[in-house]
Amino acid sequence: GVQTCALPISLGVLAATAVAAGVAGGGAVVARELASLLRLKNVEAIHRRLADGQVLAIEGRKAIADVLSVVPREREIDAAIESFQRQVKLHHATAQQLEILSRTVMQPLDRRAEAHVRTAVLRAFGITAISPTGLTDAIFFLACGIRMVRSIAAAYGHRPTAATTIHLLRRLVIEAGKLGAVDIASSSLVQHLGGALTERLATSAADALYAAYRMARLGIIVMDLCRPIPFRDNEVPSVTSLVGNTLRRRSQSQPD
Repeated sequence: GVQTCALPISLGVLAATAVAAGVAGGGAVVARELASLLRLKNVEAIHRRLADGQVLAIEGRKAIADVLSVVPREREIDAAIESFQRQVKLHHATAQQLEILSRTVMQPLDRRAEAHVRTAVLRAFGITAISPTGLTDAIFFLACGIRMVRSIAAAYGHRPTAATTIHLLRRLVIEAGKLGAVDIASSSLVQHLGGALTERLATSAADALYAAYRMARLGIIVMDLCRPIPFRDNEVPSVTSLVGNTLRRRSQSQPD
């Protein structure tokens, strides 16, 4: 009789433990999602504050301290922060401090992000060149774009959770809509790519190049969304050089 009573009690304890573990696990996931999203929104708030060129000195120092608190803490970035702190002086204006911050701390993060954009550019070009239909083009382009968004977010120290990814994709749609389509004429691309190719192959190559340009443009927008401080005019990556250099390296790396 005792054993019979003990069995339901044991099962009840196991069930309660499983439920508690499930609730704790679910809570941890939710907490991780919220923390990642709040971190990204904090970066966006810093970005907006610094986008105004009339930031007061005290506000500028506070914003820069906030930037240094959200960048990924790794050996390379820690060394960059130390370099920034050595170079910046009390008499430097906010704009000068931001210039030094961008040159020291942001530069290695930008290089990482650009590497992910170049990878996405190659994928967009290659997939579009061999894709049999427009539908598969769109599906592959979307998948490649989402992967790029997550990679760029991670490069700047964000956790690419579902909530963060959705937030960035929503912002990307809004920002891309403001800028409009990439200004590339398909007809001129066909003329540049035509040569000895047949009309069908030239059109396919033009579509692939157009997809690469679109991916590069979207990648630069995502970089700006994830970057704690705004790009200065001379820092924004060039879409044309980014795509051109990436595809040139690809062609050079291929065996004859």
